[in-house]
Amino acid sequence: MKLGFEVVGMLKIDVDIKKIDTVSKELSQIDQIWYIVHATGSAYIYAEFNAKSIDDLNEVIANKINKIDGLLKTETSLFLKFVKRRYDWKTAIE
Repeated sequence: MKLGFEVVGMLKIDVDIKKIDTVSKELSQIDQIWYIVHATGSAYIYAEFNAKSIDDLNEVIANKINKIDGLLKTETSLFLKFVKRRYDWKTAIE
């Protein structure tokens, strides 16, 4: 990884649906989280994170994320290898 981030991954976050906006706002205040979406499927919120180390990630999950009111459960997946990563999205009309 570059820029000092050794641990990169995705959080699947199950929330009390009545508190989804509050949970999202709290998550957006956490520096290690850079991407948050509301989604359908097995979780209501998906969030990507960058952490300096496993210890840093553990600190964020234990002392910030898991203390958010309305959060019911998290599942953490670490990215092992980027196979394809693009940031040149097209518009819907192209």
